[in-house]
Amino acid sequence: MRARIIDLAAVTSEDEQRWRDLSEGAETVNAWLDPRFVVPAVRWREMVAGLRIVVVEDERGWHGLLPIEVTRPLRRIPLTTASSHGRFMTWHADRRHPLIRAGMVGGVLPLLVEAAAGLGSAGTVRIGEVPRESAWMTAAGEPARGRRQTVRHAQTRALVTMRAAENAVDLHGLPPADIVHRATHLSKRTRRSLLINISELEKDLLGAPVNVIDRSAEAGIADAFIDFQSLGWKGNAERGGAGFALDERHATWAREVIGRYADDGDLSVWALVAGDRTLAMNISLRTSNVWCGFVDAYDDTLRQQSPGKVLRLTSVMLLTRDGRHMYDTGLAVAPSDKGGMFNGRAPVWDLEYAHGWRAAAAQSLISAAERWRDRQAPGT
Repeated sequence: MRARIIDLAAVTSEDEQRWRDLSEGAETVNAWLDPRFVVPAVRWREMVAGLRIVVVEDERGWHGLLPIEVTRPLRRIPLTTASSHGRFMTWHADRRHPLIRAGMVGGVLPLLVEAAAGLGSAGTVRIGEVPRESAWMTAAGEPARGRRQTVRHAQTRALVTMRAAENAVDLHGLPPADIVHRATHLSKRTRRSLLINISELEKDLLGAPVNVIDRSAEAGIADAFIDFQSLGWKGNAERGGAGFALDERHATWAREVIGRYADDGDLSVWALVAGDRTLAMNISLRTSNVWCGFVDAYDDTLRQQSPGKVLRLTSVMLLTRDGRHMYDTGLAVAPSDKGGMFNGRAPVWDLEYAHGWRAAAAQSLISAAERWRDRQAPGT
């Protein structure tokens, strides 16, 4: 096997096919590294100008892929490092660990790290959200063996997921309240709060039954979502919004992403409605057996009744109760989360490799400077 580095703009249609095959057969699916999600950004040059793809391949195809940008961790220290936390991946992806073909983590991860190490002047590589699963745990230290490399890891944290249902149940056509009743993983308090939200929407505010409808196959669904999102706070930059309609390049990327997944039957769009009024919309994307959260929006004139939260639970329940698919939010478990909306947890950690003794010294210098900087930050 060999490693090579590709600029995103140089990815060919044949490369995309190999990339897609890898994303479907990865040891741990990273839905935010599916080529249908990343490649459309190539025309958004300001967002992906520094993004490179490190690939490990042989004559059979691609076996590993790591997104890398060269970053400068500290302004006052003229050292750069290769990192999976570049601009595009930080803004748009909720997981940044590499794609590695199932059963090949131990052989492929060292090659990805070694190739990426030469991109930055420090000789170090930072990789985010590496799964703390058996294959990854074993392989995490492999690049340090016989390759003059050291590895450090940050404190473990957990990301929120929804496990596939053990017993398949068809929830399609049920009203949201019935779906919430079937969410037995929720605490009684959370379930009661959601049911009160639905009741208030139906009886006190809208005077119509609240339902969940599937709009996945609807023509023009991307523009319908963009228009709905722009009505709320996400469409208002002064309120901190960063909706698609505020930047045509962002909107163009989103339209192509949605279109590509729709063409493959891997798009899910659910809407919470009361009569002809849309209360919330939720878009999810599928890679292999994993649905991931892409974007949602809600009518913020009804924010006290949490229509977005109601739809988020019901849509994820609908997608996972077939017994075959799990749902990955990519979001970290909040310290206050005592069980939460979803029933799964995925432990991850960030890894940093240093290639050679000079890189190890640079790694120590950067880490010490970052700790000092963090201690000087207000409130610490």
